[in-house]
Amino acid sequence: MKEGHARHPVGPFAACEGKSIGPPSMITTLNQKLMLRFPDRVGIVADSAIRIAELGMNIASIEVQRSDDEAQVFLEVENAAHPDGHGRLAASLERVADLRRFATLKPSRWRSVKTGYGW
Repeated sequence: MKEGHARHPVGPFAACEGKSIGPPSMITTLNQKLMLRFPDRVGIVADSAIRIAELGMNIASIEVQRSDDEAQVFLEVENAAHPDGHGRLAASLERVADLRRFATLKPSRWRSVKTGYGW
């Protein structure tokens, strides 16, 4: 074990539901998983990414599912779960044109929603 690291049952670092846990000097990243629903149109991903970038947040992953005339955008946004970050992110994304629905997903629901179950 490196000097300066507290003893931890799984080593000096551990992961827990999207949160990095480590020494106090380490900067942690808290990810927020979101689902946005729009009528399908050109520019949805770009418009959403611009809103996120304006807040200084980063997209960790993105997936778009299209069916008929609707698009669902699944985003994992870094630094959005900090205090006040989620509220600022929600307010910014609600200004994206044509947004029909915005939802925050719990880590356990992420896969079931993406595959069409549990929504």
